[in-house]
Amino acid sequence: MWLAVSMSNFSHQLPITFRTIPIALLQRHLKSKNWPAIEVFKQLAQCEYNNAAGSNCSVPPLLTHADVAMQLFGVELFELKQLQQFELIITTSAANLNKGVVVDISPVFNALSFNTTLQQMPTLKELMPLLHASNITVGKILEAILTQRLASSYLPSYDILTSLRVDPDCLLDLIKALKSQSTLQKLTLSEASKLTGLTEKKLLSLRENGIIKKLPWDHDFSLKFCSYNEIVKLQKAQLTKQMLLQLPHD
Repeated sequence: MWLAVSMSNFSHQLPITFRTIPIALLQRHLKSKNWPAIEVFKQLAQCEYNNAAGSNCSVPPLLTHADVAMQLFGVELFELKQLQQFELIITTSAANLNKGVVVDISPVFNALSFNTTLQQMPTLKELMPLLHASNITVGKILEAILTQRLASSYLPSYDILTSLRVDPDCLLDLIKALKSQSTLQKLTLSEASKLTGLTEKKLLSLRENGIIKKLPWDHDFSLKFCSYNEIVKLQKAQLTKQMLLQLPHD
């Protein structure tokens, strides 16, 4: 009964990939060692009731684990935390946000709206090559849309990327602004590896040995991020080395 009600509450308001969240939540708790599971669902139901009691939102509370939210939105944990700062992701407990924490992601969808003038524009899915070429993450674009820095039109489709449409020219302006905002952009090791051709293990070694400067807030090298500028410097150094090797020798 809980499952049927949960799914019917927002079946037409969410992308298809988000509509099965109650099923995934049920499966996860059935496999959990935290039995009896009925107690878990009592807590979740109470949380839904409490959140909905004072709310006139069109999308009711939508609870899932943070790692599932990351997968569905296509964002990293630090980007999910940024959305949390804008109260677009709500934690259901006092625990710090981590991959295992249950979160309410309904504020994201309540911040989106349909825009007739943008409905003929390309979807974010179609604009992904532009984001990849600019080293801009989906999380950054979602944050800009949800904080009204980038106008969008939302119409539920298959996933979040096919459900959002934006003006490519406005997106280009935003990308330029994001790039000029800070000289300390973050790249994941995976992104840095693609840019340099070096393995993540090699990049970690270079970072730990000080060849790639660490980010100022990463005191113990525990976070798998690199400064964008440092990676660009490394990339240029590699190209210079390759060019020198190709020069004819006397």
